[in-house]
Amino acid sequence: MAHSLRSKYLGLKFEYGGSVEMLFAEYGRAWGEACAKMKQEEIGREKSRRALIERGRDEGRAEREQLRTDREQLQAERAQLKARLRTAL
Repeated sequence: MAHSLRSKYLGLKFEYGGSVEMLFAEYGRAWGEACAKMKQEEIGREKSRRALIERGRDEGRAEREQLRTDREQLQAERAQLKARLRTAL
């Protein structure tokens, strides 16, 4: 009975006559594999998160550089217009 309950709980097929040690060894192996898989998935999610953050930083830098260039261009145009206005008066 206990063997049957443990088998159902662990999701393993437990044949009559097998040992509890074998059952727990199999459970330990399966648990280790599940933990390793979850760890790899977590590492993958962290890499993806970091890549998104870095891409956002790069895009932010590019946008700031473009705004800086636009501002400098507008300031140069403003200076030219002021110079023309002075010469026209």
